Amino acid sequence: DFNVEPVVDKIISDVVIAAERKSAYICEKSGKRGELCSRTGWLRTLSREEAKKDNYAPTNPKTAKYWDDLEKNSNS
Repeated sequence: DFNVEPVVDKIISDVVIAAERKSAYICEKSGKRGELCSRTGWLRTLSREEAKKDNYAPTNPKTAKYWDDLEKNSNS
């Protein structure tokens, strides 16, 4: 506790919570829209491009299918 007024403490807490929620969907490397991805137990939030570069796969099966479909369409 930093001995701040309760209202100020609440505002700071709300800002931190909002930033934490947003960070779950921002790529750690590029700053673009990202998804939670895994590789051998490691978890990172990555864009499709960065995940592909680093050999990560999305943890959400729907996202994995969507990314696979995008890849197939770009190769045809």
